Amino acid sequence: MGVCFHSLDPQLAHRMYLLAGKLGEGRFALPWVNAAVFEFYGGDGEKAERYLDLYFEGVGGWRYEGVGEGAWDEDAIRDGSPCDRRSSRVAECVLALNNLGASLNGRKKYSRAVEALSRALEIAGDGDASLPLMYANMASAQLELGDNIGAEESFTKGFRFQVEKLGDGEGAMAFLIRRALSLPKVISGEGKDILEVREAFKRRVEGVTKFAKWQRGEGEGLTAPETVTVFGYVPTGGWKDWPVLTVGDPIISLQTPHFWLSYHGFNDLEMQETVARMWRVVSPEVMHVGEGVEGRWKNIEGALEGGDGGRRKKIGFISSLFKINEPHGLLMSEVIGGLDRDVWEVVIIAIGGGTIDEVIHKRADSVVTLTYFHASSCSLLSSLKLDILVFLEMQNEATAHILGYGRFAPIQCLVMGSPVTAGNGGIDYFVSFERAEARMEDDYGEQLVLFQGLGISYPTPRYSWREMGRDEEEVMWSEVFRLPREFVGARKYSCGQHIFKLHPSFDDVIIGILERDREGVVLLQSSGEPATTDIVRARLSRKAGEDITGRILYLPRVSSQQFLDLLRYSDVILHPFPFGGSKTSSDAFWVGGRLVVMAGMGYLRGRMARAYYAEVGGEIEGDVVAVDVEDYIEKALRIGKNVDGVGDKVREVLERERERIFGDEGVREEWYRWLEGIVGHEGKRGEEEGDWDWEVVERIRAEWKGGFDVLGGS
Repeated sequence: MGVCFHSLDPQLAHRMYLLAGKLGEGRFALPWVNAAVFEFYGGDGEKAERYLDLYFEGVGGWRYEGVGEGAWDEDAIRDGSPCDRRSSRVAECVLALNNLGASLNGRKKYSRAVEALSRALEIAGDGDASLPLMYANMASAQLELGDNIGAEESFTKGFRFQVEKLGDGEGAMAFLIRRALSLPKVISGEGKDILEVREAFKRRVEGVTKFAKWQRGEGEGLTAPETVTVFGYVPTGGWKDWPVLTVGDPIISLQTPHFWLSYHGFNDLEMQETVARMWRVVSPEVMHVGEGVEGRWKNIEGALEGGDGGRRKKIGFISSLFKINEPHGLLMSEVIGGLDRDVWEVVIIAIGGGTIDEVIHKRADSVVTLTYFHASSCSLLSSLKLDILVFLEMQNEATAHILGYGRFAPIQCLVMGSPVTAGNGGIDYFVSFERAEARMEDDYGEQLVLFQGLGISYPTPRYSWREMGRDEEEVMWSEVFRLPREFVGARKYSCGQHIFKLHPSFDDVIIGILERDREGVVLLQSSGEPATTDIVRARLSRKAGEDITGRILYLPRVSSQQFLDLLRYSDVILHPFPFGGSKTSSDAFWVGGRLVVMAGMGYLRGRMARAYYAEVGGEIEGDVVAVDVEDYIEKALRIGKNVDGVGDKVREVLERERERIFGDEGVREEWYRWLEGIVGHEGKRGEEEGDWDWEVVERIRAEWKGGFDVLGGS
């Protein structure tokens, strides 16, 4: 019965699957597979994994051919395991394993995902129609693990199966797009290698664009072999048998955006615009315009011209990262909570479900959840009838990235949770602050809004460090952070950022410190997956001998409380470049962690920690802000060895001044004044009008006039 309602009424079907699973518990396992599908696409990967575990428990496991002990599924006990390649029910197990792999990918358990998907591919038949899904999920996991060659092979196999076996143009195009946008998670080489990776990325993206144009007859002078630069592949039978490649659901087709591009340390505007051109060609529906947006823009236009500026406006904040202690949600938490409810109705738009931070949830007037489907997401966003839509990020996952091409509110902006321009034409403003910008407008495809002062402020942390004596501290280093006994008493230079932020140019800092401090160790945060940690380990080993690399230690993942202890009790905190962090550096300030930063970084993503010191560290800036690699090493060593008491001085100043960077009222006021100004709320332009570049209002107004005919909106 649930299958009958699968498309007609998904929620009813879901309830039926759950009921069937509970009624059949101890007898039939299959309903849990179908229930897991709904949980996965609803964004709850943890629950999907739990349901699939119930299924595999029922059929006796999946790692071997026979039925294991504890099996309770009657069909498996009678007929044998469906996870045996000879079983007539093998497709059932293949489906479950593929869904398990997808769920594990979503929960960042990539090694386990590869294990499950490898087993699925092992038992699936050569003609199994779900093979492309398995190859896509496998490629995603392999990329996360740094296995780019394996991912390339998986992309190629999936692409060829779609073309040769299924003739599925939508599926084949999805593989082209995913391969084109894939990038190494961790940089394995040097500067030249990074440039080669970026050039190859650009060629692949442009190749997909050219191929799509060629298929439509728009690519004059192009021949097919010249346009397919992704796989260099000609289908069996030649070009005459090539299926027309189109995009189905663009969110599903994308799977994962090009998140790692911004970690290379370059101006990404041109690359972002190249990707945007591809999407506009291969999937024009991404430029969806919500119903009624034009009318709401006219209301705002009227308010700006002196009309009814007192109407309550509706603002939405969209993110996949509203969960507990997620930096992107925390970044806007107090702004959201402080918006004047006589002026604003606030909607939290959570992508993918899961538990939203209770503090953020309570500060909103309403909360809605988007799934990973384009049509339903567009419909829901349109139904909200927003005046302003604020994207907290656009590079982390597919839904926000694709929706950012559309138009769901008269005014759309992107904030620094995603510290790189969208470059896609769908975003009007990029919100940043003066202290964090160097090259300014040249880096952005949007109107750049620069707040004065600090510009970025997190709530006061919910945790603090633990006060401990020398003996207790040694126990912490040995038992929590698992330092070998000989290094427990060493000077500790810690970098608490994710390992994928460690750019090759930062390697010189690590090596230089250890060359000059033979009593020091550098502590790096290991990845959740050993394979990605090994890439950085190998890169450093090519540059330094065992006497150096033997003192680079990779710490286990720890709790938020333990992480603050790490920042507090390390002798020095090394802030990486060219991509730094805001939340981790604010945590360091909170606990008095002696953070060394690099000045002169050209882009927002590398200047946020420096902005904190500009706010609170006037008397210590010369001790903690470096101008080049040599200066960085020297400052870290002076603090680590407490030369002339500089380490004590830095901690004293941070402990005295740290409150100034948390819960900054000035940041909230900048937001409120700007937001109320751009929608024409009465009383908010007046004397302060000159503080903002109001010419952008005229530009957006001009773009809206006649723009709906082009985009197909109403």
